[in-house]
Amino acid sequence: MAAEAIHNRPVLTEQERLVNALDLTKEAILKDTDVDERIRALKLLYECEP
Repeated sequence: MAAEAIHNRPVLTEQERLVNALDLTKEAILKDTDVDERIRALKLLYECEP
């Protein structure tokens, strides 16, 4: 069931990845975030065009 949810996850557009990365970065500035959230933000940015 969990694998199905991951497999059916919608593909994010570049703009959505940037917005999500920005939100995660904002959270990191305003409050302490864990390593997983930081990694997620970096992955989102890495998937975007320079």
